[in-house]
Formats: sequence, structure tokens, C-alpha cells
Amino acid sequence: MSGFQVDPPVVAKAGAEFTLKASELTCLVNAFTGAAQIPSSAIGAIGPGQSALKAYNDLLNHVTEHLHNLQKAVDQTGTNLSQTARNYTAMEHANTLPGS
Repeated sequence: MSGFQVDPPVVAKAGAEFTLKASELTCLVNAFTGAAQIPSSAIGAIGPGQSALKAYNDLLNHVTEHLHNLQKAVDQTGTNLSQTARNYTAMEHANTLPGS
């Protein structure tokens, strides 16, 4: 019975791509957050305007938090894939040393 084979450079390349996309996502999330901010003076100082602004800011904070969590997950996936590639490479080297 044969198992599966792993090509560490391919896994490392995938990890690097995830890490790159996480970095790009960070820039996009920061740009979104900056552009989505609404100053309180833009809505009005009375009743419904302030309630609408609070609801908007609450939603914006919630969305921003989840976007940051997504960025962290993508980055962690890249880190994990890169570490997996290093582990497979180390196992290959350990299994091919003379006397093993």
C-alpha cells in the first residue's frame, strides 16, 4: 500500500502566496476602514441622525473586526503551510542521511 507524496516546494509556494494575500488584505481592510468612517458632524446632532450614526458605526466595527479576523486566518494559513513545507523537507533530509 502506498501513501501520498508531498512536494515541499509546492507547499512552500502556496504558503508564500497565502502570506502575500494576507498582506494585501491588510492594506485593503485598512483602506476600507478609513474610507468607511463617517464624522458625526455629517449626520446631524439630533435624535434619528445620531441613532443612525451609532448603528452604522456599530456595524462598521463588527465588519472591520471580521475582516481583520479573515486577514489573520489567511496569514496563519500561510505560516502553517510554510512550516509544513519545512517539516517535510526536514523529514526527507533525515530519511536520506547515511546510516538512517
